[in-house]
Amino acid sequence: MAKAIPAPLTEERLARFLAKTKIADNGCIEWIGAKTPAGYGWVNLCGDTYFAHRVAYVHYRGPIPDHLELDHLCRNRACVNPDHLEAVTRRVNSLRGVGAPAQNAKKTQCVHGHQFDAKTTYRGRDNNRRQCNVCRRKNPDLQGKGAANKTKTHCVNGHPFTDGNTYIDPTNGWRRCKTCMKQSYTAKRNQTATN
Repeated sequence: MAKAIPAPLTEERLARFLAKTKIADNGCIEWIGAKTPAGYGWVNLCGDTYFAHRVAYVHYRGPIPDHLELDHLCRNRACVNPDHLEAVTRRVNSLRGVGAPAQNAKKTQCVHGHQFDAKTTYRGRDNNRRQCNVCRRKNPDLQGKGAANKTKTHCVNGHPFTDGNTYIDPTNGWRRCKTCMKQSYTAKRNQTATN
């Protein structure tokens, strides 16, 4: 949980705060004081350091609910204009941005041109990740635990997956080569005996 921001600011503190800002042509009130490497303004109040945009929001709008964070509607991280800030969930803030989650959410089709709709889209357990069902059917690697393994005819060492040489792991459904299992067990037993 973030430290509580002392608010509202006293007249003296507000004057010092505003002295570290400048008004831009686009309406942003830009922080010209200390900034983080990511471009967010820093301000020191009562011996603690806070994000400048959060201090401005709390002073002019009131407390930020614990489950929300501030989104810069102007996309300017140095902006402390409370009219350019909105308290939103982390998911909403991510999807409004320009990062990978936002870019992927805006896609309407998979890389092979299949449309993302209710019928052709697979959603993961978290309901955030999506995959094209057409591509999943064509590619066993995308079908879940053990799916790719079920299409192989030989193990990585070249032994065939036959009825007599195949062990099905009950925990995940994967096929394992009995010859390789035996060789691994023998090697471990020999190594233990020599130590």
